[in-house]
Amino acid sequence: MAWVKDQVTTLKEFGRKRLWLGAASSAAAASATALWAYLGPDMSTFPKYLPALVFTALAGVLLVLWLLSGATDVRKKLRGVTNLENVLDVLSTYFSDANKDLFNRRLHNDTEYGTWRADWKRWQKEVEEHLEKHLGLRERNIFHNIVLFKEEWINGSYVDSSETREGGELVVKSRHNFDRNILYRQLESIRQTIIRHSDRAAKWRAEDN
Repeated sequence: MAWVKDQVTTLKEFGRKRLWLGAASSAAAASATALWAYLGPDMSTFPKYLPALVFTALAGVLLVLWLLSGATDVRKKLRGVTNLENVLDVLSTYFSDANKDLFNRRLHNDTEYGTWRADWKRWQKEVEEHLEKHLGLRERNIFHNIVLFKEEWINGSYVDSSETREGGELVVKSRHNFDRNILYRQLESIRQTIIRHSDRAAKWRAEDN
């Protein structure tokens, strides 16, 4: 039943494919008609030509089914491409929102930093859920696991009140700057994911044109 439904949907959605199917059906019908006309009014010869008539009709049906099956495969692949592109669109929105509202947000006190960090963690959770649901666990883990890196100072980072002394020297540390280093790498991970899967979607479309 599901197979029949797929074929019917294909007929509705693919006008170009319908033309091919119609042409194949017409050719099969024309062959059958020509053969029938060749028989003439004398039906006594009918059994003699019956195998050829059955073969012609069967060949036409098989050709139609073959073309229809190919069109259905194309439709499913294009539907997959569309779904993938929708997933990447949502991912690009996460990227844009974090770049604007998280990475470049200016903080002025510890309270604002606490709010910022809560927003960041909530964004991170949403991205991970989106990646795992639509692109798989591997993509989620690549985004989640940030390997060892050298922290760099990012202009605009908020210097919080967590100060320590090392060897008698006052060291001012910015937790916000450290978090922004991680966020930067998360954004880069998203960017690479979008590029990689966009190339895959473009390749699929090109194969079916």
